[in-house]
Amino acid sequence: LAYNAGGDDDLLLEELMSAMELAKEYLLMKRNFMLQFASKGSLPFLTQRPRGHPEYPPLVDLEGQSMIIGFSGANEMAQYHTGSALHESDDAVRFGIRTLVEMERIQREFSDHHGLQFAIARTPAESTASRFAVLDLVHFSKEATGVVKGDLTDWHARLRANGRTGVPVYYTNGFMVEHGANVPLDKKITIESMPFRLLSGGNIVNVFLGEHAPDPDALFS
Repeated sequence: LAYNAGGDDDLLLEELMSAMELAKEYLLMKRNFMLQFASKGSLPFLTQRPRGHPEYPPLVDLEGQSMIIGFSGANEMAQYHTGSALHESDDAVRFGIRTLVEMERIQREFSDHHGLQFAIARTPAESTASRFAVLDLVHFSKEATGVVKGDLTDWHARLRANGRTGVPVYYTNGFMVEHGANVPLDKKITIESMPFRLLSGGNIVNVFLGEHAPDPDALFS
């Protein structure tokens, strides 16, 4: 989204709306497929009920499932768009939060229009974060080279020889501070917890302690 916007705030939000519209259409398609399969008895585990009690609800309420739109690479989006990563600038954090606020506004429109529950979530998507990085190196080589994380050495040759999984690059997942950032733990947690009150579909903070058996007193202090 940031590469297409080229630093234009309004254009980035237009790109965001377009991407979320596409995600919405796929989610509605998936929901319809699931309900069709269930109605034909093709999802027996999800639709099982206690033996002898057909009046009980099924194991999974397919009708009431939330449709979740996740995101990856907020750090690199902010870095490309504002010139600073999340841990480097309050402006980068503010812009990242503004984008998430817009995503929540759009999902509420989706929910109201369709009478269904949509949600925005910081999903676990480590393999997606790598896949997106490789695809952007291919399609936005000039732009992506400056912000993609990992080892970009001879990435063309690695891609040809070993495919996508052979290129050790990635985007920082969700709304996370990049893994190699030299920042205090409390600052990392402060930045990454900012979207918690915004996102309707769940949040995660990863804390890398680095020790197999850390000292409890050291952790407490």
